[in-house]
Parts: sequence; C-alpha cells; structure tokens
Amino acid sequence: MSLAKYLFIAMVSWLSPAKQPESLEVSTARYESIAADVAEVVSREDEPALFKNDTDKTKTALLLISMAYFESSYFARVDEGHCLPKECDGGLAFSMWQFHPEMGLAFDGDKWKYDANGWHGKDFIADRKLTIRMALHLLRGPHTNGWGEGKRKEKAMTYFSKNPR
Repeated sequence: MSLAKYLFIAMVSWLSPAKQPESLEVSTARYESIAADVAEVVSREDEPALFKNDTDKTKTALLLISMAYFESSYFARVDEGHCLPKECDGGLAFSMWQFHPEMGLAFDGDKWKYDANGWHGKDFIADRKLTIRMALHLLRGPHTNGWGEGKRKEKAMTYFSKNPR
C-alpha cells in the first residue's frame, strides 16, 4: 500500500470526512490531497526521518497527520487561512499545523531559524507542501517546546503499532 493511501486511511479512522462542513466528496478529496502532500514531502531524500528505524518514514508521516488532526481537525478553512475568530491562536497561527511564522521562518539545514526575510503566514497558506516541510523542520528543533510529543505522538505511534505498514 502506498504511504499516501495508508495516511488517508489513518486520517479517516481519526476523523471521518463526513464530519467536515463541506460535502463528503469534497472533504474526501481534500483528505486524499493532504495525505498525498505529506507522503510526497516526507519521501524526499533531503528530509530525514524523525525517528530511528523509520526507513520508509511512515512514523514521521503519521506524526505530521496526527499533529494536523489535533491542531486543526483537518478543517479546510484553517488550511486555506480563513480561521474563525477564536481559532488559529487569535490569528497568529497558520496552516493545519498551527505554527507561528510572524517573525519569518527559514530552513537551516534540516532544522529551522527565524528570518525576517523568510516565509510568513501567507506563504504557508499558499503552499501546503512548503508548510509540511517547515513542520518537519520545526519538529527537528532547535526549539520544539514538545510540539510533536504527548497526545500527538501517542496517537501516531498507537496507530502504527496496530496498523503496521
């Protein structure tokens, strides 16, 4: 099974597309697109896995999908930058991964750094794959503040242990 299909099945098991505000057809296609984008980004040779012994990067991809679940419930409006007033940390957080790029973010090797000339919220809204890459880099540090830990990591690893790929 492809990584994208595996991720799609995980997403559906955690939150049915039928529970999204748009039609089932539209939300299912969006879930498939999210899963395909995550699979493509983590499969890049220049993006190392987040876990040891994760040679196919399935665990890495599951963590990203789990984080998007907890941070945004995969809502299209969050993915598209149209958060409701009490969502997205009062308008400071962007994307389904809800990070704060107000000071500008840039890649720094396989990690990240603040850079006023880097990417900002509108850039991440415009390019989901860039957003996924930045989420990976944010997870690698140097300052993660436990972002990929706790319930996010537990959900991903529990799914993997019950549904190995």
